[in-house]
Amino acid sequence: MSKINEDDLDEKPLDPEMEKVRRKMVRLLAVSIGIMFIGLMTVLGAIVYKFTQADDPAAGTAQVAGSAGSVPSDAPVEGVAALLSRVRRRKRVARRQPDRLFRPGRRRFAARYRSRHCGRADCQRHRRDHPLIMHSESPARLIRIEDPLDPRIAEFTAMRDRDLAGRGDRFIAEGRVVLQALMDAEAGSRRFVLEKALILENRVDGLGDVLGRIDPACPVYVAGREVLDAAVGFAMHRGILAVGRHLPASSFEEFLSGLPEKALLVAACGIANHDNIGGIFRNAGVFGADGVVLDSSCCDPLYRKAIRVSVGAALRVPFCRAGSIGEMVSALSAHGFEVAGLSPRGTGALSSFEPGRRLALLAGTEGEGLPADLVSRIRTLRIEQAPGMDSLNVATASGIALWHAATRMGRTRA
Repeated sequence: MSKINEDDLDEKPLDPEMEKVRRKMVRLLAVSIGIMFIGLMTVLGAIVYKFTQADDPAAGTAQVAGSAGSVPSDAPVEGVAALLSRVRRRKRVARRQPDRLFRPGRRRFAARYRSRHCGRADCQRHRRDHPLIMHSESPARLIRIEDPLDPRIAEFTAMRDRDLAGRGDRFIAEGRVVLQALMDAEAGSRRFVLEKALILENRVDGLGDVLGRIDPACPVYVAGREVLDAAVGFAMHRGILAVGRHLPASSFEEFLSGLPEKALLVAACGIANHDNIGGIFRNAGVFGADGVVLDSSCCDPLYRKAIRVSVGAALRVPFCRAGSIGEMVSALSAHGFEVAGLSPRGTGALSSFEPGRRLALLAGTEGEGLPADLVSRIRTLRIEQAPGMDSLNVATASGIALWHAATRMGRTRA
């Protein structure tokens, strides 16, 4: 065995350049640790300060010991143990009273509202006693709702269950576009009445022009996210709801008598899907139809989803119910309408069809389509399509047929 040189076991000195690098890295590490410690203490102090001020808003701007900045002698100081105790106490309160922590007092809400809008505690537009008055040009009086069971918003509670049960001539308008359509219909044709509205508080700022059009006698309620979601029974992302009432024509005969001499209608038979009904109304509005008539087996066009799918067209396009499909076709024929049924087995091609002065496009339910005895008595049209598929969706078919008829009748613009 070779003998180990003892000189090799001695520690050799570092290169001067490497020693400088090592010292710089040690200093940088020490500075980083110090900065992280200061930041951690600052955050902890801010958290303790927040919980301290939550129960005592008049405590001033005192900082908690351990945070950055000077500490006045009369400032309340709480440690980590006190903070954890407060958090545990709030959790126990939340378990016993789940809605308590999400219903801020009127004074606290008013302070937040003023600071968000103008930042002045003495602002006359956002006085403490009237924290929800809108801008002076808006006549609508906003009313704060704190309880999801408040009887003033009973029409908005458990909306899905009420949708299934039906509301008679009343309905729910959802979203800004639909609310505007409701107000347009109220001001124009007088077929609808806006009875009340419920708006999420963070949507109020962007609705100044809409709220300015609402009758001052119509109540407009404002609620926070938790209250609104608890009232309607699910997460209401749009945050804009309204109750409207439909004033229908007294009879189908009266409805037909009020149409112009040159008229275009869509006649729906047995349409039970709200998406299809909404799509038909949207098509009718886009292509300038004078109205939509429904037999007794069609679903409600004022159902919340149908209105939403129609993008408010269900409130803009006049409609009327007309009993059975046979009674509807007979009444249309008696008022000079040419009734043309849409069917994949139609005898004529839609592309070659020339409408007269009065036309009613008859659309049946998907699957069964129009009744066989009715098809044998009226003119039927088919939309040319590629082989292999049965037929188009009824809403899509109505849109194509309406485009063709509206173009031939001069109702569209290039």
